[in-house]
Amino acid sequence: MKHPSRDARRRPPVAFTLVELLVVIAIIGVLVALLLPAVQAAREAARRTQCSNNLRQFSLGCLTHEGANKRLPAGFTTMAAGGDTHHTWAAYVLPYLEQGAMFSNIDFKIASWQAWGNLGGGDKQYPQIPWLWTQLDMHLCPSDQPRNIHTGVPRSFAHGNYLANIGWPAAWPQIEASTADYEKRQEALVKNNASDPAQSGDLRGPFDKVFTPQNKGLPLKEITDGTSNTVMLGEVRQFPGNDGRGLLYLGSGLYNHYYTPNTASMDEMEFCNPNDKTGAINPSAPCSNTRGGFPRWTAQTSRSNHAGGVNVSFVDGRTTFITDGVDVSIWRRISTRAGGEVATEL
Repeated sequence: MKHPSRDARRRPPVAFTLVELLVVIAIIGVLVALLLPAVQAAREAARRTQCSNNLRQFSLGCLTHEGANKRLPAGFTTMAAGGDTHHTWAAYVLPYLEQGAMFSNIDFKIASWQAWGNLGGGDKQYPQIPWLWTQLDMHLCPSDQPRNIHTGVPRSFAHGNYLANIGWPAAWPQIEASTADYEKRQEALVKNNASDPAQSGDLRGPFDKVFTPQNKGLPLKEITDGTSNTVMLGEVRQFPGNDGRGLLYLGSGLYNHYYTPNTASMDEMEFCNPNDKTGAINPSAPCSNTRGGFPRWTAQTSRSNHAGGVNVSFVDGRTTFITDGVDVSIWRRISTRAGGEVATEL
């Protein structure tokens, strides 16, 4: 029998030295550092795609509503002299998003907030009115906030990341004394902004206040700027706490194009968390509730957690991503339904 040599018996086992091990760990660390941003970017790209798909689903729901009723859903129903009904496009479009059961639970004869008030108000989510507080998956952009982030009264109402475009006026009053006062305000807006680079002959978007309890939204023929040139829906952000931005079933279910996307300019809402005028709580989106009382001035701009811009959909159904650096005059032009401007730059 042949025995191994003494040298072979004494040969140490093959192994990494400490220096080699540290080098391998360092290389792995570098590779992880290089790959992690790519992985995160891929995940955000997937979230942004899902967000765009949700927006498109809402847009197609609005267009299906138009096909069935010859009108887009009303942006926000209201009655003169304070008799607001407070139902919005987000409620009227539910049957066209396969949410007929939820739609059938709504009593359109009373204000949306009254259904909540009749049961005691507060910060409760009453099981008798699930439509008022239920957040559907399609309401939420996966790049933004999760469910159940709100407190106080906003907790009782559903929030979402997609709102209807009201055009480019600044803050607008939910309640006005009469239809005539509303028309006068529209005329004054055009006159006061005549020198604006947007040169809009009408500042209103495809969704607007409707002075009737009926769902009488806009016929497409009244979008004279063209359905491919007029934004229908846009992204907004939600903020935790007692904050009303993104509310779907109240007058705050509309946003405007006064400021460009993701501006640090101040929103005006009935509910802010708290009166965050300086942006101490939300630096990228300050908010004032100073004019939140009667007649409830409302203004919120388009924002997202995507890098560099927001998703919007046009009335012809297409969705696109618009960057934060878009010229403000172009941003305003694409928000109007009959402004008479040309917005071919996008």
